[in-house]
Amino acid sequence: MQKTTGIGILISIIFLFLTFRNFNYNEFATAMQNVRYYYIAPAVIVYLFSFVLRGMRWRLLLNSVRNVPFSSCFSIVFIGFMANALLPMRLGEFVRAYVMGKKENISKIASLSSIILERVFDGIIIVFFLIILVLIYPFPNWIRNLGNITSIIFIGGLIFLYSLVNQKKRVLEFIEKCLSFLSNDFRLKINSFLDRFILGLEMLKNKYQSITVFVLSILVWCVEIIVYYLLLLALNIHIQTLFYAAALTMIVVNFAIMIPSSPGNIGTFHYFCILALSIFGVSKNTAMAYSIVMFTLMYISVVVPGMFFMWKKGFSINKLKSSAKGDLNE
Repeated sequence: MQKTTGIGILISIIFLFLTFRNFNYNEFATAMQNVRYYYIAPAVIVYLFSFVLRGMRWRLLLNSVRNVPFSSCFSIVFIGFMANALLPMRLGEFVRAYVMGKKENISKIASLSSIILERVFDGIIIVFFLIILVLIYPFPNWIRNLGNITSIIFIGGLIFLYSLVNQKKRVLEFIEKCLSFLSNDFRLKINSFLDRFILGLEMLKNKYQSITVFVLSILVWCVEIIVYYLLLLALNIHIQTLFYAAALTMIVVNFAIMIPSSPGNIGTFHYFCILALSIFGVSKNTAMAYSIVMFTLMYISVVVPGMFFMWKKGFSINKLKSSAKGDLNE
């Protein structure tokens, strides 16, 4: 755990160095002074609304495991995002699975697999948005390459998970043969793990629910684009392709924060936010101001509600941190 934390912090330091290289304080200060704060409140409200959609979506994803109340899904999504903001290496996904398992008495492994499926849906939608942007705007080659690589990863991931659900018997038999040299007890543990993992993916068998999850995923990311757009207006950034800039920045940043780093994705968030905006001619220091305002808005918007729900459910940061170290057993 300490080694991975150290690696994450090192990655953040590298990207912070790249972020602040050639920093111009005067230009940065001017951009911060010109912030139109009346856009901030609408941006926060819109961003918080995305968690309503996320809660609805996770409830559907968990239907194959148990009929979990929306209120639990909604609050635990916040706890997971808060944990990602406060803990390193994106441990919030494991925290979400742990808290859901504890509070709703369901398999933590099945809960985790539903979160993995959720992330695959997220990736596919973001790739879909990126493909649309590439078709209508002349982006540099690295953006097109990003689209090619990520589309292979996420579409391949969905095909793999879908196959895992629909070919469960064959998959388990194949794994059984591959692990025949191991002890019977160990093979039983692996089979039990896979049974629970696949349980969290069973939603894929329901076409109606799969389509609904797909639509909710589109809405989640459309709402997030609106947040990025409102913050561009707040920073008084005037470019003709403002909506394209908001969409691409959202896409690049969300792919970038998949890189394991320090708590809250400090450094990776800021650097790739600046990189995306540079494509549209936004100066580095103005883009830096934008990244800091955006980061602060999102950080506070998930940490404050997340801390409240964590306290309400009887957890602490230390308890959640220890759970993320490996307590995902039944």
